Amino acid sequence: MKRVGVIIDGHLPKFGGVLKRQCGIRCLLFGMLPQSSVAEMRFQWIADEVNRTAGDVKYELYRPWRRYQAIVFLKSMNEECIQLAQDASRRGIPTVFDANVDYFTDPKGTFYYEGMAPNVGQIEAARTLAGQVDLVIADSSHIAACALPFSGRVEVITDNINPFLRDRIKGRWKGLHTPEGKLKILWSGEAVKLFDLLAAEEALVQMGDQLELILITNSRVALDKWAPGIRNRFESMMDSVNHRYVDFHSLESLMDLYGEGGLFFSPRFLDNSYNLGHTEWKITLPLAAGLPVACSPQPSYLEVARLKGLKGVHLCDAVEEWTSVFQHYLRQKEYSTKQRTEVQQKVYEEYGTERVAKRHLLLIRSLWGEGEEK
Repeated sequence: MKRVGVIIDGHLPKFGGVLKRQCGIRCLLFGMLPQSSVAEMRFQWIADEVNRTAGDVKYELYRPWRRYQAIVFLKSMNEECIQLAQDASRRGIPTVFDANVDYFTDPKGTFYYEGMAPNVGQIEAARTLAGQVDLVIADSSHIAACALPFSGRVEVITDNINPFLRDRIKGRWKGLHTPEGKLKILWSGEAVKLFDLLAAEEALVQMGDQLELILITNSRVALDKWAPGIRNRFESMMDSVNHRYVDFHSLESLMDLYGEGGLFFSPRFLDNSYNLGHTEWKITLPLAAGLPVACSPQPSYLEVARLKGLKGVHLCDAVEEWTSVFQHYLRQKEYSTKQRTEVQQKVYEEYGTERVAKRHLLLIRSLWGEGEEK
């Protein structure tokens, strides 16, 4: 049995950490799993699928006492992880850096909140680790292009969607509109990123009384991090739009909301290097629930929109494009089961966990010289 140890968010369990009370003894025995959607999706779902199907390979959270045949650093690039990667390299153990943010490019453009732009330390760490490991897995094509100058090998593995999420939405559909006839528009994400709604500001203000904007997010205390003037502008916009906030609890509860229907939308400011690196996951999750999507022409979103046979993705930039999509779905009284099913099937074909996990395993096997990566 070949074992692949995965470290997430820099949480590296170690014996010294137990003595310093930085982690418990349980972390040494079972590894450290952060409570985050990315950890669930890019580690747990992939690991479950590989462990279910591979037979001779096991993915698990990294334990310091275990011998591994490969180590994956998922969003992990602190000094301890870099040192571990160097030690593994000296011992001939293949290493992988899974990068979900562009920490490779010097920040460019307008940054809307404190900490949005990568700092010098993060950039240096990402470039160092990329040069140290045998493979960089980039979570988007844009990140791959940014990482390539610093690594000998970069491959793209998209985010994935587990089929159990699809099963949760059965029988939940309530339509595109509220009982009063307003178009339901859904947005989800961390509260600090609510500023991106301002990329569709004029359209939201123009049509606010015809919409119900549902914002699925966490604590809005994070809005205090916004650059001066952003909050006043945002709150002024929201005064013109019918809206309500829903607390995010889990991916399961998120899909429950998506399953009830509406138009998902994801406006993005594309005037900074950080936003350009985002993955497609924000829009593929609602697509997997059968929702139509209106979104900015962000690089990963463009790749989704160009998928052959996929309908229901509307790229919007100018105010007229946003309002046109809103008006279209206001007029469309029903979004049929056939339309929803076609979107779901195409998204799962491209981004389903089974397919993505297979590609992940092929890449790991290629580090051991076992066949060619396809």
